[in-house]
Amino acid sequence: MSTFRPLWRFSLAFLQPTCRARLNIQARSMATIINAPRDPNTLSNYNNWLSTHVTANLEILFDQKKLVGNVVHRLKSTTDSQSRDILLDTNHLDIDSVRVDGRSANWELLPPLEPYGKALKIQLDNGVKLHDVVEVDVCLFMLRSVSRSVDGI
Repeated sequence: MSTFRPLWRFSLAFLQPTCRARLNIQARSMATIINAPRDPNTLSNYNNWLSTHVTANLEILFDQKKLVGNVVHRLKSTTDSQSRDILLDTNHLDIDSVRVDGRSANWELLPPLEPYGKALKIQLDNGVKLHDVVEVDVCLFMLRSVSRSVDGI
C-alpha cells in the first residue's frame, strides 16, 4: 500500500493543473466569447453557421469522365449579423457558380492548404441575423478525383 500512495499523489498533482487550466479557459471564453475549435481539420467557419440540410443533385457523365450538378446547403446563422462570409471545405472541385438565396454571389477559392484542400469563400451582402437561414447553391462543373479514378480503371 505504501507504493500505491505516491502514484496516487502524482496523479492528483498531474490532474489538478489541467483542471485549473480548463476552468480558466472557460472563464475567459465566457468573458470574451471565444469559440474553441471543435474540428481542427477544417477550413470552414462552422462556428458561425449550422448546417440544417444539404441536397446534392449530381449527374455522372461517364463518356466525359465528369461529375456535374449542384449542392444546396441550408445554413442557419449562429451569430447576430457578425459573419459576412461563409467558408466551406472543398477538394478537387471546379466550381461554376454560387448563389445565395437565389441571387448570384461573389465567391473565391482560397489558396490550397494541404492536406485540407481549398476553402470556398462566399461573400454575403449583409450579415445574417441570429437563427436566420440562408440557402447556398454551389454549381459544380467537374470533380477531378472522379476523372482520375475513371482513368485508372
